[in-house]
Amino acid sequence: MTWEVRAETHDGGEVVLRRLATRDEAESYPIRLSLWRRVWVSEVSEKPEKPAATLRRPWVIDEPHHTPFTYLRDADGARIATLHGRNEQRDRMIGILRQVGLLGEES
Repeated sequence: MTWEVRAETHDGGEVVLRRLATRDEAESYPIRLSLWRRVWVSEVSEKPEKPAATLRRPWVIDEPHHTPFTYLRDADGARIATLHGRNEQRDRMIGILRQVGLLGEES
């Protein structure tokens, strides 16, 4: 379990000032009270976060004619990134994406 030092701003918003390992550390954390409406310490349960949805692979490169852009698309055809730069720079980025296995060889 970890502990958070939380504060409420004068506008009513909440912020986490610090996360600490023990309650004693959290309660002794130095705070300038004039900056906050109220300050408190709360326990945080360590719940594993749900992993972010990954984009479907294989990713492919789309290079439309007469444009300075190169688009990276997922398996559904959705545009997931735009590669900018000179042709050499874009080719290098494409090469790196292939090396780490994000692009197929025939894209």
